[in-house]
Order: sequence, then C-alpha cells, then structure tokens
Amino acid sequence: MFFCQSSHFKIGSVAGYLAGVERIIYRRALAKPINNHFYNRIFLNKFITDFMAISRTTLEKSFEKLPKNVISNSKIKLIYNGVKKSDFLKSKADSNLRKEFNIKDDELLIANIGRLENQKAQQDLLYAVGVLKNEFTKFKVLIVGKGNRINEYKDIVNKLNLSDKVIFTGFRKDIPSILKQIDFVVHTALYEGCPWIVLETMAAGKPIVAVDIPSIDELVIDGETGYLSPRNRNELADNIFRMIKSKNKEEMGKKAKSIFEKNYTFELMINKIEDYFLS
Repeated sequence: MFFCQSSHFKIGSVAGYLAGVERIIYRRALAKPINNHFYNRIFLNKFITDFMAISRTTLEKSFEKLPKNVISNSKIKLIYNGVKKSDFLKSKADSNLRKEFNIKDDELLIANIGRLENQKAQQDLLYAVGVLKNEFTKFKVLIVGKGNRINEYKDIVNKLNLSDKVIFTGFRKDIPSILKQIDFVVHTALYEGCPWIVLETMAAGKPIVAVDIPSIDELVIDGETGYLSPRNRNELADNIFRMIKSKNKEEMGKKAKSIFEKNYTFELMINKIEDYFLS
C-alpha cells in the first residue's frame, strides 16, 4: 500500500506502481479541479487504485474537468478531516489574550485564524470591520497567522483607521487556548477543502461567521451553528454585527461542538481511514 497527498500523487503513484505496490491511494485535500491533461488521466486511470477526498466539495471539484470514466466510482471514498478532541478539553486557557494585548473586559473578541495569503482573503474581513466600526465599537479583531500579505493588510488597517480595532498576533501555537477565549471566529477564505480551523472552532464550542463557499456549507449550518454570508463587505459586516448582538452564541457553539463530536473527531477519521485501508 502507498498513500500519497495531492502534491506528490504523480511521482508517488509511479513509484508505487514500479515497486509493485498493490494499492496506491491518492488522498486529495485541494477543492480545485484536476486539470484534464493526458498524463493526469493516465495517472488516475492506470496507477491510482483508490481516490480519497476530504469533503464532498473536494470530490466534486476534483473531477469537474475530467471525463466521467477516468476513475471508477468504486475506487472513490469520502472521509472528512478530523481534529483531536483532547486538545480542547482543558478547562482553562494557557494564555491570557486580554492581558497580552491590553484588551478591555467589555470588548468582544473576534478572531480570524489562518495563513495571511491570497486563499484566506483576510482583506474581506478588514473591509467589513471598516463598516462595522460605524455601528459598534466594543470589539477587537485578532488576525492570527503569518504570510506574504501581512504588509498589505497592515496598509489596509492604516488606511481605514482600524489600528485600535485590529491586532496582528503573528503565528501562534496555542490555537485551542485562543479559541477558548474568543467570542466567535470569522472565516473568509476563497476556497477550502475541509478547513482545520472551522473544525477546531466547532471543537472549541464557538460559533462562526463565514463567507459562504462550497465546503464551508458542509460544516456550518446557517442560523444554527453560525452565519453564512455573501462575499460582500457590507453583508459580511451585517452578519458579524448580527453575531455580536445574538443571544444564542453559546447555544450555537454547543450545537457546533455536538456536530463535531459526532462527525469530525481525529479518532473517527483515523478509524475510517484504517477500515478503508483494510477493506
């Protein structure tokens, strides 16, 4: 058996084939179409024995440009990502964000967590905050992560006079601790497979406001575990304000956690993968 990820599936599948490996499993995370190139069709049809997707969106998007018979349906398996439940069992946070960043007790904490790169589109959140601050002032937004767009985002913050609202934390290892302390997460990515941060937010029992894209709507139930928003700064600001004012944030978070525990734990993912390998 040979198990390969998206970026290695061509080399990996050939290596496995030449080595006489009985099963070559391609686990795809990227929710983007596989190009309809001759060599991609050959690899998928001749070398790959099993295709595993991490979300229904990933599965559908992957084959969007390919012929229907490029790989048999019997070779395809859907197994969602999973997060370790144990990481979110601590009763107290490991850090104190309010003390670290001088945040007042009466200010709501909103977080965006992810790489500061094109895919994650944090500029949409920043422009929404520019609208939101005219309606509500007692909040802080934590932009957690690092990446090549950091200077661009800092320029937007300066241009919109948001330096008193937005905090760039840089890369952090204490994500479970951060999630324990914030009120909710805002997710703005352009595309996703099955995003870890959404699963982690659910595991932490927190609601989420997310731009409505394929795959996110597989995880977030609009109006029940969070709010799904069009990619529009005014409507995103409205949905963030709606979450701020909601008296059901705790109930939303509890429902999200319940869904996580039934469907998206690391243990469940491993068991499904193990069963699949042994089938």
